[in-house]
Amino acid sequence: MNERIKELVVKAGFFPSELTQVGPSVEKFVELIAAEEREACARCKDLEEQAYDLLGKLKVANLKWSVAHPWVGLTNQEVADLDSWYHADNWRLIKETEAKLKEKNT
Repeated sequence: MNERIKELVVKAGFFPSELTQVGPSVEKFVELIAAEEREACARCKDLEEQAYDLLGKLKVANLKWSVAHPWVGLTNQEVADLDSWYHADNWRLIKETEAKLKEKNT
């Protein structure tokens, strides 16, 4: 049994004289716990890598979308048309502007 395991077993309340009786069982128990910890750590590492990979893909997709879909605003003529058509009705002006922008950017 390695020295670190012996230290932990004694800390757990066993007397050094009992180590010869419980030593193999404790050592096996420690090995099983360590194996589960390694497995859990590997799963966490895999999830972390997947999360960073997904984040990178989202950033690239966002960049591609931004480049492929530049903002398209209203032309001066469209602004003039909207101004002349709805001069007295601001709500309709806003809704028509919104619809025109949606049309141009989808």
